[in-house]
Amino acid sequence: MRLLTDILYDNLERDQNKRALAIKLRYRTLTWNYQDLFQFAQGIAKILEERGVKKGDRVILWAANSPYWIGTFFGCLLRGAIVVPMHTENTPEFIQKVIEQTEPKLFFKSSDLEWTCAEPVECVDIDYFGTEKLLESGSNSFSPNVRGETPHIVEDDIAEILYTSGTTGEPKGVVLTHRNIVSNLDSIWDIIPIDKSDRILSILPLSHIFEQVVEFRVLAASAFIVYAPALSSSLIKKTLREYHVNKMAAVPEFLKRIITRIESEAERKGKARLLSFLFFFTRTIPIRAIRRAIFSNIHKQFGGKLDLVISGGAALDSKIARKWQLLGMRIIQGYGLTETSSVISTLSPNDSNIISVGKIIPGVEVKISEGKEILVKGLNVTQGYYKNKEKTKELFTEDGWLKTGDLGSLDEAGYLYIRGRKKFMILTPAGQNVYPEDIEAELNKEPGVKDSAVMGLEKDGTILIHAELLGDIKNLEEVIARVNQRLASFQQIQSWSVWPLEDFPRTITRKVKKYEVLDYLKKREIPRAMRGPKEAASPLARILSDVLGKPANLFTKDIRVVSLGLDSLARIELIARIEEELGVEIDESQITPATRVVDLERLIEEKPSVKIKYVLRGWPRHPIIKQIRAVLFWIFIAPIFRIFIDLRVEGLENIENLAEPIIFMPNHISDIDAPIIHLALPGRIRRNLAAAAAADVLFKKFWFVQPIITFLLNSYPFSRKGQARLAFKYTGELIDKGWSILVFPGGRISHDPYGALKLMGGTGVMAVEMQVPVVPVKIEGSNLIMPRGTHFPRRRGKVTVRFGKPLCFNPKTSYKEATGRIQEELRDL
Repeated sequence: MRLLTDILYDNLERDQNKRALAIKLRYRTLTWNYQDLFQFAQGIAKILEERGVKKGDRVILWAANSPYWIGTFFGCLLRGAIVVPMHTENTPEFIQKVIEQTEPKLFFKSSDLEWTCAEPVECVDIDYFGTEKLLESGSNSFSPNVRGETPHIVEDDIAEILYTSGTTGEPKGVVLTHRNIVSNLDSIWDIIPIDKSDRILSILPLSHIFEQVVEFRVLAASAFIVYAPALSSSLIKKTLREYHVNKMAAVPEFLKRIITRIESEAERKGKARLLSFLFFFTRTIPIRAIRRAIFSNIHKQFGGKLDLVISGGAALDSKIARKWQLLGMRIIQGYGLTETSSVISTLSPNDSNIISVGKIIPGVEVKISEGKEILVKGLNVTQGYYKNKEKTKELFTEDGWLKTGDLGSLDEAGYLYIRGRKKFMILTPAGQNVYPEDIEAELNKEPGVKDSAVMGLEKDGTILIHAELLGDIKNLEEVIARVNQRLASFQQIQSWSVWPLEDFPRTITRKVKKYEVLDYLKKREIPRAMRGPKEAASPLARILSDVLGKPANLFTKDIRVVSLGLDSLARIELIARIEEELGVEIDESQITPATRVVDLERLIEEKPSVKIKYVLRGWPRHPIIKQIRAVLFWIFIAPIFRIFIDLRVEGLENIENLAEPIIFMPNHISDIDAPIIHLALPGRIRRNLAAAAAADVLFKKFWFVQPIITFLLNSYPFSRKGQARLAFKYTGELIDKGWSILVFPGGRISHDPYGALKLMGGTGVMAVEMQVPVVPVKIEGSNLIMPRGTHFPRRRGKVTVRFGKPLCFNPKTSYKEATGRIQEELRDL
């Protein structure tokens, strides 16, 4: 038996330089290899040690999926602390109850999540450590560790406590040990095929054990995990294409939505009959490669490499699974609970029995009780609920079998079949057992029905079979009549209604919370967690409200967005949020003073193609060009400039030991300022420096000398207006590749000889979003050698370059605050 932390040590020994984790942030891409993951985890363990967190202490982890999440989780385990993961959508009331129950010593969270921790719980933002590491400050100095170092951890130590999301009443925390989770990983090792060449997309919350087990399996194989930056379908597709993802885990609702969109798109284009024929035709073709070739246009939308989807968290409709198989995709469906460290049974990748949930995995025992409930034993089974002896006792039979609460059966071949939840089975007055899932499957076939929830509803002392439907449904009575014709007499739907909101209340794995639906039906009162204004704000209105800090109901169709304070900085933020949340790229120039909310909504709906004016070329940073440029600098550029310039450099101690990449932000008083900065910088930085050049000047007005300047100074296009977001994207790409950046934050040459120009709003965007040190630089005297408006030196003179102390900004720092701080530092220099 092994520990979860052995995954870290194994990869450190055999694959430390292999890519492990990545996520595309707003302008940067965070990529870690396995050594980075280990070092970050060590840093977390050190922070826990310095704050007095001991083995067995609880630590809350409330964050979205990212490398930081995984690193923090493992860091807690290295220290022997017990992780208590929280889903990002958990309510403050729910989190507070968990805090009261677990009494955590520390609260780790994402910087974008707001939470005020009551004493003595300290909150720490996990996604700010990268900047601290660059400066090697504070507690985050990484030191090597060895396997088995104190505190000593054993297999039966608790690794985490997982709380079910959104439950009413007292929350129940499932206690899982290292032995529970590792035994499950061992059991599925040969069933789920993962090797180190695989690239896996993560879209399910890591606060759920299903996604955790999948990712632990991936990490144990030294494969590569990519986290989706947001859960819009367009961004997921973009991530699949960009990283050539070939495997992913998903919940059934996601798989259903994709198939529904494929069919809807075919209908819109008048190709619905062709799609139906192809689905029928591929049933006769067992070879997956041929199926994939037939549906190649669909596969291209997913990058062309995706070939395996692991479905879990809820039951997958066999018809949906079959359509995915007909597309040429392998589908693995499993069954399990949080209480069983996830997996109880699973299909193999090429198993055709998709109406079942597969065979029982090795090391796990299953039997069916007299009441048809599935009972489980195995090393993966929890010891119970945290500080809840009563609920723990109810969880097990007297002879120690875990009661799953699910009804099912096993066939002679060992396949497990799920009939539904025991607590939602409806017992008719005639003694017949009615399984809601059977009725829901028929209802969901009907046009307009997005989803359904069937329950036993008490009325006048009688239990009625009630169907609650979701969707824009016309002729409801006719829909029910058609479905009843396909059902047995004892399954007949006796009452029905349409859910009043856009969606049912759901768990984090997208299962319907039937208790809340029942509560509504009894009280006709919307669940408190789902209440909101009578008319919910549109996604665009909500984004505009967040960006401009004004009520969402203010953004009516005909209002002009610029009239409400959409300055250049807010415009950049708006464009970024639309891309992140709605998956649509918009050219900033398309938002004019006349643009109304309705015009912006139309642009989003049409998804216009954005024509890139200035492309980031790769040739200036080719290794050969880089070497030639370094040689020419010493034999050509430096000698020429030293004829006219008596250079004095101050403050080099501020950058001497500063880790790259770095952003240098100087004042701008002459056209020769960029070469002067190159002359002043140490060679190790100069060789890896890219200079941001005003696109409308160098790449348009002086296009005829642009290739020469680009070659000599490694310039790249930086749009000051129109496509400013693209400029930040280019900057992020260069920083990701290790290039430091030279950018003049004033945007143009100042009339003031001291360069006291008001900085562009984008200065703060770069400083905050790039998450690397920003070094303010003061240049004095260059304007006397080559004054503004001239193109050749007029005299020889003294030039002073003064490097200030590096600045680092927390991700929560406002852009305006960062801009103001840089302005002050430049002024003080």
